[in-house]
Amino acid sequence: MAYPGGHGLGIFDEGEDVLLICDHELGWVDKTTTDGRLIMTLLTRWIEQGVSFNKKVAEVVASEDVQAILNTLVDPDANKSEMEQRLASEVTPASEDILNQLEQSRVRIRALAAGVHWLQANFSHGKAADTLIRALVEVSEQLTWLDLGGSSVTDAALPDLQKCINLTRLHLENTAVTDKGMEYIKELPHLEYLIRHFHK
Repeated sequence: MAYPGGHGLGIFDEGEDVLLICDHELGWVDKTTTDGRLIMTLLTRWIEQGVSFNKKVAEVVASEDVQAILNTLVDPDANKSEMEQRLASEVTPASEDILNQLEQSRVRIRALAAGVHWLQANFSHGKAADTLIRALVEVSEQLTWLDLGGSSVTDAALPDLQKCINLTRLHLENTAVTDKGMEYIKELPHLEYLIRHFHK
């Protein structure tokens, strides 16, 4: 279980050591054994809203945020975006030869996290970014984060960038990309995070 808003951790002795893990973002407290077995979940947000302790869960009307928590308890993927679910799935590994060629071209490219094949990449400032973006098409299936900030990228390369359909994060600050080029960026189906500043 992941705890994105994890705030507190307590250890108690109840005949065996148990953990109380508080997460204010998720709105619950998990009681687990020290080896990670879930014993009980307390819906703190529901309690704060004055829910009756004499009713069963099915008998209580849940607010939208509490219902989201209940959905997640049943299905951990319930409140994830389509792309979050996709990034938690497997993807075909990129060719080691292609990755080595990109590294030799001074593209910093590495796994998004240990044990996964999703990739993130950034360019050294001043490099021939338009040409390198064409090379990135070879890893378009795996590439999900791309930092082009401060690079020499221009609108001419963006039709190729459009082929990287799994991009979720893109940095374009301090580049020569114009509104015309942004028309290609708008077509990226899973882009969730974009930074762009105009040249002055």
